[in-house]
Amino acid sequence: MIKSTIKYLLIIATICLVIFIWYDYNKFISKQESVHIAMVGPISGSGAIKGRSVLKGINLYLDALNQNGGIDGKQVRLTVFDDQNDKDQAFEQAKEIAKQNKAIAIIGHWYSSCSIKAGTIYKKHGIPAITPGATNIKVTDSEWYFRALFNDRSQGRFLANYANKVLGHKSAAIIHEDLAYGSYLADIFEQTAKEIGMRIIFKEEFQIKSDNLDQSLNDIVKRLGRRKKQRKSWQNSIIFMSTHATEGIELVKLMRDSKFENPIIVPDSLASKQFSQGFNKFPEEKASPGFYTDGIYATSPLIFDTANEKAQLFKNEFENKYHEEPDWISAFGYDTAMIVCEAIRNAGIIGRPETLNDDRTKVRDYLASLTNPNEAIVGVTGFNYFDTKGDCPKPISIGVYKFQNSISALTQLKAVPNINEISNIDAALQSGRVLHVDNKYMYKTNVVYTGIEVLELSELDMHKLTFNMDFFIWFRFKGDISPENVIISNAITPIQLKKPVSEKLIDGINYRAYRVTGKFKADFLPGSYAFRQHVIGVTFRHRELTRNNLIYVIDVLGMGLTQSESLTSKIKRAKVLQANLNWGISNVWFFQDIENKTALGSPEYLDPSGGTLKYSRFNLGIRIEKSEFTLRGIIPRTMVYEILFISSFLIVVFALMNKYISSNRFKTYIWFVYAFFALIVVLSSEIALFDWLVDKTSSHNLRLIIMIFDVLWWIIPAYLLNLAAERFIWTPLEERSGRSIPKNARRFVAAVIYILALFGIVAFVLNQKLTSLLATSGMFAMIVGLAIQVNISNIFAGIAINLDRPFRTGDWVIIGKFEEGVVTDITWRATRLRTRNGCILSIPNSEASETAIHNFSYPDDTYWQYFTVYVDPRHPPARVKKILLDAALSVNAVLRDPHPTTRYLGLNEAMTSLSKPWAANYLISVCVRDYGKKFVHNECVWERVYEHLNNQGIEPILERKDIQVFQKTPFTHTEEFLQDPADMLSKLDIFQPIIFEARSYISQRIKTTELKAGETITKEGSPLVSLFVVVEGVIGLWCDNEDGELIELDRIGVGNYFGEMSLFTGEYAYFTSITASVSKLYEINKMDMAPFIVDRPDYWEYIAKILTDRYILRESKKDKHFEDKVDKDILQEEIQVSIQQFYQANENGTIQADIPEDEEKGKDLFDDDVMDLD
Repeated sequence: MIKSTIKYLLIIATICLVIFIWYDYNKFISKQESVHIAMVGPISGSGAIKGRSVLKGINLYLDALNQNGGIDGKQVRLTVFDDQNDKDQAFEQAKEIAKQNKAIAIIGHWYSSCSIKAGTIYKKHGIPAITPGATNIKVTDSEWYFRALFNDRSQGRFLANYANKVLGHKSAAIIHEDLAYGSYLADIFEQTAKEIGMRIIFKEEFQIKSDNLDQSLNDIVKRLGRRKKQRKSWQNSIIFMSTHATEGIELVKLMRDSKFENPIIVPDSLASKQFSQGFNKFPEEKASPGFYTDGIYATSPLIFDTANEKAQLFKNEFENKYHEEPDWISAFGYDTAMIVCEAIRNAGIIGRPETLNDDRTKVRDYLASLTNPNEAIVGVTGFNYFDTKGDCPKPISIGVYKFQNSISALTQLKAVPNINEISNIDAALQSGRVLHVDNKYMYKTNVVYTGIEVLELSELDMHKLTFNMDFFIWFRFKGDISPENVIISNAITPIQLKKPVSEKLIDGINYRAYRVTGKFKADFLPGSYAFRQHVIGVTFRHRELTRNNLIYVIDVLGMGLTQSESLTSKIKRAKVLQANLNWGISNVWFFQDIENKTALGSPEYLDPSGGTLKYSRFNLGIRIEKSEFTLRGIIPRTMVYEILFISSFLIVVFALMNKYISSNRFKTYIWFVYAFFALIVVLSSEIALFDWLVDKTSSHNLRLIIMIFDVLWWIIPAYLLNLAAERFIWTPLEERSGRSIPKNARRFVAAVIYILALFGIVAFVLNQKLTSLLATSGMFAMIVGLAIQVNISNIFAGIAINLDRPFRTGDWVIIGKFEEGVVTDITWRATRLRTRNGCILSIPNSEASETAIHNFSYPDDTYWQYFTVYVDPRHPPARVKKILLDAALSVNAVLRDPHPTTRYLGLNEAMTSLSKPWAANYLISVCVRDYGKKFVHNECVWERVYEHLNNQGIEPILERKDIQVFQKTPFTHTEEFLQDPADMLSKLDIFQPIIFEARSYISQRIKTTELKAGETITKEGSPLVSLFVVVEGVIGLWCDNEDGELIELDRIGVGNYFGEMSLFTGEYAYFTSITASVSKLYEINKMDMAPFIVDRPDYWEYIAKILTDRYILRESKKDKHFEDKVDKDILQEEIQVSIQQFYQANENGTIQADIPEDEEKGKDLFDDDVMDLD
């Protein structure tokens, strides 16, 4: 058993090792077959915050990509290079990238000066590069360089127009750095300002690498202060700072400390954490966050309060991974990585070192082919595509700092893509909805800060997908635009915001708050369906104003979203969801997107685009899930396909092992392993299928698939439970009972299991009440039970019999008052016996289980038999007991352990009170096997009793009744009666042909030997030329087995003999003979038999035939197939020759009586040719 267990464990270990090697090999191959890209930026130095932000965004995308299989099975490997925002260092890093010759594309640099200088290397070696932040127009002069955002020309002109047309400033002061970025922006701003009538009243430049930079900045601020005092128009001037964060921090601090109250406007380089958090070291900022930055306007490629849903999801993922809020730099790092990877995926690269140059060209060409929004790669920052210059024409947003956070300014400018979409351009200009900026028309878009505070969520009905919601909603805005005139799209009954609960006007900013209560539709957001989860919340848009003139943005300040506590935690802490609903909140998010509506042919909106109206839509999503234990989250989605494959493979392996392995203990282990991996397969296949279809089909179909798997979660365990019943109930019952379990019993239990599973499906999957179903099934079960109650009684009695096992198939039993018989079958209704007369007796199980049962085959097949012998009372009891014991021991079927016994029970009672007892009563007790052979055993014992008593001159007597029993001559009592040897020999088969001529001669020469119990007569393999005849007692014949231990092959009693082969052929003693009781033996040797054998061929043949039969009989006791292996005729001839040679006379006519000198003669009498081994 231990060896088998070790073998099976080795098999399992081998399988697991193969799987591990396969999985590890796949990971190794995936590492070998990888695509390399490089990132270059300021990882250290003054600009490290921005460089690390870019890197975090890139890693966030690549980690998710690689976990989901990479690009066509190839992992994307990122190599990071640090240029410290230094153009010389950037040039050296570019040369190192070219030298390594691994990267297929490059993300970087951050500074425009670095990008311009390193771009010469990339162009020379044909390496495509995309910058996430360098905005100088010269960066994309190379056809190998692309930009993921707007350029400085667009940004500079936008800043000047916004300062003049939106903020209303007529003059500006400019402070800029000497780097390409800052100086170019300053030039563009100045040029545009002059074009639109703004005066530049101050312009100063400082050198970044100046040894006296701090003093230079201080001098500039002082000169600016003096200019402020000299000009009357200074009050309506705005300060434009065109620099990077480090220098910008110093300038702002100097100006604020000098009490400059003029508004400041800055480019995207200062719309970063590096800038906003750079003031934290100053006491004023610590005491009042935003002391230095509040009110500063900054352009930004992305502001999260106006961003789409993808950006909000990116924000959540970023915060979950890095535990900090992302900025637009991280988002552009994320999108730039996405652009590069999608280009690699779609460019048709080969991905080998020898094809690297061709692959780079393919990637570059693919990027250049993304020329319009229809072909764009949609990311978290919007549509990613490139114009002919390699720039991505993304809109420019303007933000304003509040409490160190950049939020959308209340007015945004958006380019009119097609002038024809405005039916009356003059009216639009006059109303202020459209501005003429930089020789093109731009929408003046009002930004409405919008916030929601949920008070209560109740009456959730996810079957109807409805819920009740009570919440506050507020708007903060400028102008007269009525932002409360909304359409709540998922409200079941139309809701209008009428009277505000609060209304204020502070510093030209309107504030209105409303309380809303109503019933809403769930799962209202397209594509937001998740596995066994639902989305509740609210979505609305303005009833009239399109996105061109109104954008609802998230009031991050008003809702406290800038604090460390997440929005989800706040909602959970507020306990807005009723506890008795058994639902929990898993995620909460706000976002704004676009809702498209047709213009229905309105002349106002007739244009080539098809008359589609785009509204700004504000959304609150609250994802809820059942408050229940589930296994669906235990498998990582990134490993689901590997787990599915491994589990499916192991199920097949263990199913085959269960089929071909016979060990019941191991099969038990197999069932547990099989059940475990079967559930893993269901779980992983459910997740894999759902993830595959979630973006390819409707939510209705997804719910149908989930319902199917919910049903499987009842059916599969029911199937496994049925297998468990087979493994742990039916199979053990069959093994213990030795018969097959009826199919109906199996089907009955299986039906019960599957019916219970069906009830579970009805109750928990279909959510139907079981009351009526159970009542109907209960009534049906009652009717059926009454009809078959007798059968049910017998079935349960049959189960009890199979479990209790008072008898088994093949056992000899007596059940109650029925006849004895052997059990042939135990059905679930009756027990069948075959009686002695061959008839089948069927006993109902209900009777068999309630009556006395005598089992003669349990716990083993041994049983005791008792024989009563009546002997003349004149014989000594001790003598009679010994003779009877010898008779019992001489029967081969009688076991020696336990040892047979004889008892003297006394004298029988007389016929009358005046008569004397007529017999002595003796009891023989023997233990034998196989009750079915009871009569055979009885016959053998009685035969031996008769022979042993008769041999001693004792005859059993019968009870005297009418018959007079008398003797003609008086009986003379002797201590012992010893039969005449001649009479004994006459009964032996080997002496029959010579009995008359040898009777007197041999009887006179016979040697009589008396031995005690346990004495050895002959030893196996010892020389011997004598025959022994048992006159009294029992002799055990023993031989050595393969392990050298003595085993008893036979027992012989009175009238039997042994040593015949030694007497007639000279064979050494075949047995070790040991007396089992006090015994008397006749010994006849070779010299006694010689006169009757020499020159007697007829006697040789006779003896050879008898010896052949006895030889085969004795060998068959060692090897039951011996008779089939030996050629009997050849063996007989060999024995006959041996007899002739053994008794051959010498030259002087005498017979040699001594033991042969050649010991091998006795040991190997017959040739191997006698054996027919084929």
